Parts: sequence; structure tokens; C-alpha cells
Amino acid sequence: MTRALKTSKQVRPHKWSHYLDWELRTAFCRESVTLTGGANYPDLSVLAILNGKFVHYDSAAADSSATATAVLTVGVDATGGDAEGVVLKRMCTVKRTGLHFEAGQDAAAQDLAIAQLDAANIQITGGL
Repeated sequence: MTRALKTSKQVRPHKWSHYLDWELRTAFCRESVTLTGGANYPDLSVLAILNGKFVHYDSAAADSSATATAVLTVGVDATGGDAEGVVLKRMCTVKRTGLHFEAGQDAAAQDLAIAQLDAANIQITGGL
């Protein structure tokens, strides 16, 4: 059973579920998480965990934010502080065309993130 989340302003540039090809069970694949404040997180943002909170994946970082671990479902505006969101965390398939990477994440960085997501049982299908 999932619970309703109270989130900051939600940002919806597209319908994220269009890019979700498959998930084992919603309650198993998705997880409620805290997104670090000070950033905007669009639908299907590729995320990493830093200090117990989720942040944008950054391949150039020297900390755990260089390891992609989840994909955000519905976008969240956390510019005003930490906010709740729901991520795809395991046993699902997402279309690559829908993924959002922050500026500066080139094709090699994106490929690395996709390999890391695959290791977390989040399969990414299709090309850029």
C-alpha cells in the first residue's frame, strides 16, 4: 500500500508514466524519499543519494552523488527546501528518451548512470 505524499510545488513538463515501460509492483518498485532542497527536480530526473537524501546525479562529483541510484517519478520543485518525492528504486524498465540529466552530463556520463541504474535493477531501454 502506498501513502499520499505532501510535496512542494510539482513540476510536470510531460507525463512521466508514458516513459515507464514496466514495473514489478508499484509498492515494491517505488519509494517515498526526501529530495535535497535548493534544486528543481523535473520528471524522470536521474538521482543519487548523498547524506541520506536524494540529489541530482553528478558524474564529476567526488562523493556518492556520482552514483545513480533512482529515477524520480513526478517532478518536484524543492528550491524552497527539502521536499518529498517518489522514486523508481528497483525492478522496473524506463525509456531512455524520458530521462532528465542535469546540464554538464555528457553522453559518457549518461551511459555510466544507465549502467549504475542497471546494477540497481532499473533497466533503461532505447536510445537518446
